[in-house]
Amino acid sequence: MEIKQIHQIRKYVDIVIRRKALIAGFILLGAAVGLAFYLSQPKIYRATTLLSYQQQKINPARMSPDEQARIRDIVSTLTQIVTSNSSLERIIDSLGMHQEAKQVFPIEDIIAKVRSNIEITPAGRGDTFSITYTGSQPKEVARVANAIASKFIEENMKYREEKASET
Repeated sequence: MEIKQIHQIRKYVDIVIRRKALIAGFILLGAAVGLAFYLSQPKIYRATTLLSYQQQKINPARMSPDEQARIRDIVSTLTQIVTSNSSLERIIDSLGMHQEAKQVFPIEDIIAKVRSNIEITPAGRGDTFSITYTGSQPKEVARVANAIASKFIEENMKYREEKASET
């Protein structure tokens, strides 16, 4: 049994030795095709910010039992405010984004494109969430992600002020 295995191994080694030019050619061709594909693909950058929502310290007797659902509702409300047309239009204008596209396309199309690149997801714990922006320009992607996070913080402060005045 061992002799058959040794002969089988020698047979494969002989094939590799005899066809080494063909094997090397296929490896080089595969590497060249892979490199060409990699270089032809557009580069996509992603910036993520992680925000934590902390509740105001109020009387524990007045707090609702389902605090996680309340936080999700607040984050959902803030998400709708931050990703509204007027809010995104202010971010686009303040950062000078898509200047050449503004001359060709209506602002609603540009806002829809920016909105489609925004992803807001809850993180591991219930009181944290991440804001991710994806685009083709690395500096612009970072600026937009930071602007959206700043807008979240600003809107949260307004929301808290409203709730405090109601209380």
